[in-house]
Amino acid sequence: MTGQPVGRGEILGHEGNSGTIEYHLHFETRVDATAGDCCSGTAVDPSVLSTYMWEDNPPNHADFSPAVASFVSSSVDVFIRGNDNDLWQRHYNGSSWGGWVKPKPGACLKSGPAAVASSTTRIDVFVRGCDGQTWTIRSTSGSWSNWTSIGGCIFDSPGASSWNTNRVDVFVRGCDGQLWQNTWNGSTWSGFVARGECLRSGPGAVAWATNRIDVAFRGCNDAVFVKSYSGSWAREFSRRLHDARPGNRVLREHQT
Repeated sequence: MTGQPVGRGEILGHEGNSGTIEYHLHFETRVDATAGDCCSGTAVDPSVLSTYMWEDNPPNHADFSPAVASFVSSSVDVFIRGNDNDLWQRHYNGSSWGGWVKPKPGACLKSGPAAVASSTTRIDVFVRGCDGQTWTIRSTSGSWSNWTSIGGCIFDSPGASSWNTNRVDVFVRGCDGQLWQNTWNGSTWSGFVARGECLRSGPGAVAWATNRIDVAFRGCNDAVFVKSYSGSWAREFSRRLHDARPGNRVLREHQT
């Protein structure tokens, strides 16, 4: 139907077997097209970086999850990608919520944010910028830095964790589909290092002890993987929903 939105993974039609060329299934993505005119606009590949369309187009809707961080008891900060593609923040002080504000206006986001508190005075926020790189901004004692690119070529929203004061780890799904990590040691960023996994989603990360990080993601076989760091990296487990027949889903766990 003309004008009907289409979600990723949605069935659009079925291929026939009539043996004629009059009826066939044709799928094409176009930009700047006129509604009702299938030949208008420009045909594009929706999966390449310059025209990536599956998660963040049209560009003016907030379709990504928010991020949340807490650097001290009774204090919460929520961050979102706004309808204007900028970063917005709302703060809870223990008794009431403030209004929505832009920490540093003028950002250009192509993903939802990730946020992590690395001390009682510091919050770091990470996003996929409109150039496809990882961008970060930090608040130190309530004062926000300028936006800084820490490189990489990424899809999806990043993940971030902190297991010690002035230690921050950010994880992304790279443009090659692998898991990549960049680490802040208190003074400099290490640069992105590949962690050798195949991702079909952005990663989520959490640090729950000193020198311990868990990163969860959807793997390329559609299993949910958890990869952990405790002095060295190891894959903890994967879980996958198997669809043997409609209405019969079985959860199986694979130890690796």
